[in-house]
Amino acid sequence: MRASYRPKGIVAGVRRGKVLVHAGGRAVLVEEWDAHKPPAAVPGLGLSEEGGLTCVDCSASADSGFATQRLELRRPDRLVLSRTGARPMRFWCQGAPVFDKDTLTWGDGTCLHVTCGTLSMLDPEGHESRKVVGMGKLECVDPSPRRHPLVEVAPGADATISLEVATPR
Repeated sequence: MRASYRPKGIVAGVRRGKVLVHAGGRAVLVEEWDAHKPPAAVPGLGLSEEGGLTCVDCSASADSGFATQRLELRRPDRLVLSRTGARPMRFWCQGAPVFDKDTLTWGDGTCLHVTCGTLSMLDPEGHESRKVVGMGKLECVDPSPRRHPLVEVAPGADATISLEVATPR
């Protein structure tokens, strides 16, 4: 899904139930998963569009960590992700966002706000990019590994996680 073709707009996608969101010219939500051991394909995926609203709905596979998930792109500057399930959501992001309660804010005003659930963990260098070759069998030592903030969002009392990504107009 794409909010527009203007630079730094919101672009989001779902692959095998895992979410990736770019906003403000950087990755603000990249759900963790091992590219050499991908999760199972989700059994149901739906796409709908009406006016300025585009929605992607998906049901879970056995190892998804959620029961249902919905991404709503509200043009021109807002994306809402909602999911039900008992497991926390872990993702990494680029840059150095400022953490305030349940909100991450980048220097240009792009923000990610947890509206349901709790931002339970933020490790400024918790995600390290791995270099793996040979069909996932050989991990190479990187003398200068790239590190990114790692974030965990715990579901609320009703087993729901909801978050919103917004870019400045």
